[in-house]
Amino acid sequence: MKKINKNAILSQVLFGSRTPGKNMKVIFLDIDGVLTSIKSSKKNKNWDTFDPSAVALLNEVIKSTGAKIVISSSWRKKHSLQELRQIFKNNKALGNSIIDCTPGSTSGNREEEIETWLRESEHTIQCFIVIDDSPDMGKFSSRLITTSFEKGLTVLERDWAINLLNSGCSK
Repeated sequence: MKKINKNAILSQVLFGSRTPGKNMKVIFLDIDGVLTSIKSSKKNKNWDTFDPSAVALLNEVIKSTGAKIVISSSWRKKHSLQELRQIFKNNKALGNSIIDCTPGSTSGNREEEIETWLRESEHTIQCFIVIDDSPDMGKFSSRLITTSFEKGLTVLERDWAINLLNSGCSK
């Protein structure tokens, strides 16, 4: 009996091939303070609806760079990967670009969770950035695009993300 490789099947579903992504660009994405903000929550009267302008800016980053998304937000604790994709789709974000979520940790430290994901991933990562409203990313601070919890993702952060990802994260 032939052994089933679950990772190969998952990779095929996610990427349309039997091999993990090669030379992949990755965005570790927070949601609150990036796609939702105080500004958008006042307008939408809730935190479940993304800010359409922030979504459009994120979509531009994805289209301009070919990057994939790994959810690092606390939303990953209350929603499955499939639910997150659907939430993104419902908000007109490119949910099919979401490939995974970072693992949880006992410390709840995002830097540690991102490091674990990078270490355990079967993908070849060419470049990665972190988009988050928290300024504390330790060793990943040079790859951190910090947003404002009040405003969320803006044109300035979009341009910074595109430049960083398209330069191979060398700036």
